[in-house]
Amino acid sequence: MRKLFLLSILALTTIFVACEQQELIFNETTDGVIESTVERTGMTGEVADAPTTRNNDIVLPASLTLYAGQNIEAGQVKITTDGVSLFVTYVTNDGWELGTTHLYAGACDNMPLTGKGNPKIGQFPYVIDVRGEDSYTFDLSLEEILNKDEDPISAATGCFCLAAHAELTKANSDDTGADEEETGWADWATEFEGNRWGGYTEICL
Repeated sequence: MRKLFLLSILALTTIFVACEQQELIFNETTDGVIESTVERTGMTGEVADAPTTRNNDIVLPASLTLYAGQNIEAGQVKITTDGVSLFVTYVTNDGWELGTTHLYAGACDNMPLTGKGNPKIGQFPYVIDVRGEDSYTFDLSLEEILNKDEDPISAATGCFCLAAHAELTKANSDDTGADEEETGWADWATEFEGNRWGGYTEICL
């Protein structure tokens, strides 16, 4: 019986060590962005860092990185409010320019998505073509976003979801090839469930 007990303890210890453990650590920076690091510990006991930059649900004011082609930092999406309006400002850098921008700000449950969870950006309520510009600000009504008549829960909590998309273009530096064109998304807390990259963030006033 004693030998059987010791063998059981040994087996459980082996399983515990072999299993990969991970811990998600959030560190808030001065600009409101949450930097997260996933630490994974394997059988050797060595720690491997896998840094990511994703935003937790945020409060205003906030500044989200605008990514081109998933991993190129092409600018910022800055979100502020005066208590009556919500201001969402796209600002590009490093030669990137805006094209058509699509913005969703409203109840999380009402975000236009396909059955597979991909965004229907053509159905986002705020759209403008600012081709060639390096900045643009949406001036939105908070009352409209919170939709007090049809969505009393969002109105009561003061929380809504925001997804910011943009077509981005960068001129070829030596004029020998075509301009670089990429899809852009502002950084997010929740990734779309489908196979399209990007996501949205819940914001609470």
